[in-house]
Amino acid sequence: MKRLFFALQFSPAQQQAILTYQMQLITQYPHARIVTADNFHLTLFFLGQVDSEQEPFLLSATKKIAPIDITLTFDKLGYFAKPKIAYLAPSVVPEPLMQLQQQITQLCQQQGFEAQHPEFKPHITLLRKVDHEGPLPACLPLELRVGRFALFHSTQIAGQLRYVPLSE
Repeated sequence: MKRLFFALQFSPAQQQAILTYQMQLITQYPHARIVTADNFHLTLFFLGQVDSEQEPFLLSATKKIAPIDITLTFDKLGYFAKPKIAYLAPSVVPEPLMQLQQQITQLCQQQGFEAQHPEFKPHITLLRKVDHEGPLPACLPLELRVGRFALFHSTQIAGQLRYVPLSE
């Protein structure tokens, strides 16, 4: 069984741009756990534990979706209390992103997977285990043009959490 999810994938240059927002937050939350730049992603659908028989279908399903070209403007820092994470998000979700997320959700649901979260809230997790107090700082907009999504495997490598793309 593998822990899998579909997500937008960012280039190394985009990861570095996102990192500047993380650095802005880490001074406010010095005891939070940092998400490494190569783990930055925007989840489209979380599958959870997937058995080996279902994995080939999911990999082939990604090829059925048309290539993407989505421009996102990340312009707000936020906090989810339940998982205790600080994140970077767009205040406006572009229609192409909604369409991609709905396509992937439909493919996953046809295979028997249920959405973990009923509402799609696109975001990039910057910090984990955040003890949030007070307002989050304002942030300048970051515009990213994304052309890749992938099926990712969430795994431990040398004691570190890693998100490894299985398909692109």
